[in-house]
Amino acid sequence: MPTLRVALLFLSLLVLTGCDLFQVGPRDVDGDGWDEELDCDDTDPGIYPEAGEACDGADNDCDGAIDEGYDADGDGWTPCSEPSDCNDDDATIFPGAEELCDGIDSNCNGDDDEGTGCDPDEDADGDGFTADEDCDDSDPWTYPGAGELCDGSDNDCDGSIDEDFDEDGDGYSSCDDVDCNDGNAGVYPGATELCNGQDDDCDGAIDEDFDADLDGSSTCEDPADCDDNDPTTYPGAPELCDQTDNDCDGGVDEDTVDDNDGDGVSACEGDCNDGNAGVYPGAVEIPNGIDDDCSGAADDGYSGILDADLFEPVGTGSQPQQLLGERLSSGGAFNADPYSDFV
Repeated sequence: MPTLRVALLFLSLLVLTGCDLFQVGPRDVDGDGWDEELDCDDTDPGIYPEAGEACDGADNDCDGAIDEGYDADGDGWTPCSEPSDCNDDDATIFPGAEELCDGIDSNCNGDDDEGTGCDPDEDADGDGFTADEDCDDSDPWTYPGAGELCDGSDNDCDGSIDEDFDEDGDGYSSCDDVDCNDGNAGVYPGATELCNGQDDDCDGAIDEDFDADLDGSSTCEDPADCDDNDPTTYPGAPELCDQTDNDCDGGVDEDTVDDNDGDGVSACEGDCNDGNAGVYPGAVEIPNGIDDDCSGAADDGYSGILDADLFEPVGTGSQPQQLLGERLSSGGAFNADPYSDFV
């Protein structure tokens, strides 16, 4: 008899726990026709693949989405969610939306326009002044009689911004470095740039409207740019050999007129070799392989007579013959070597 009682007790437990002694493979616990491997919630017979989606905050059809098909306005909230979308036809209305001054409960909390200052009797920012008294009922630091702060706001509601921080009275304060010179009423953002050596409009540039050639020097400075159409001409510029006062000191080509070889002509005046006194514009061309007269050609006009040392052409015509006579009378030297060029 004890054995029979144990057997009956065991069978009773099997029935109570729903254990099927003959079950093989995955089970269908909720009896919805889908086993536990395919059913995303095998404890709820209303949830299984291909089930109809209900507006209940659950994924009824096991597709990974909840209440799809019930978000008519596409704002991510449905009438089924918690909290729910109180107007599923308006995408600007949903739980947590910004409340607007429009007579509508935009954030679905049951109140209209709270915190927007729409209600003249409401003190949205809690500063002790209602919307009809406060010039900004969203800022607790702004109300009539508040201390003016250096923050770009009209804190005391008197119609002026940062007035206690505008020392020169030009309407701009030094708060946030807006007025770059709060001791000069003519200097502020947007002021007209003057030719005065300072940044009048606070844009970081000085006299930018008066430097036409963009060489960094304006006609306003002292010393001033003496030619504001030439970027190579400004105070302190290097002097060039161009018949121009490049450095604006009143002199023209003053650092470029030295006559280094003492032949009376400087490089700036056309001496093509200012290290040779025999070379300059107008010098007599001689057959030496050098452009003596700075014509651009060496030994131009010479051919025929040869230098015995170097087999250079000495020339033909009246000038070469005259030059040949001069050289013969002086010992027959045509070049600088120690040997006679006449044989």
